[in-house]
Amino acid sequence: MKLKAVGDYVIIKTEEDTTVMGIKIKHDNMGLVISCSKDKSLEGHRVIYNNDTIYKKYASHLFVPYEKVFAIVEDLE
Repeated sequence: MKLKAVGDYVIIKTEEDTTVMGIKIKHDNMGLVISCSKDKSLEGHRVIYNNDTIYKKYASHLFVPYEKVFAIVEDLE
């Protein structure tokens, strides 16, 4: 499945981790940008977004307005 954002939306794939005990933990305000027509530089990056609003979703993808994305997460190792 390939999704492409239109307008001022960012398509974000939500992230989940599984603990050693098999418990799934959803990161409520972090995900991977799949598509962003307004700012292509976000694509492929993990971002933090406002999770105070219920967004439309499709499977594990959220449709978040561009202005609700707060930051790019850069892993420094």
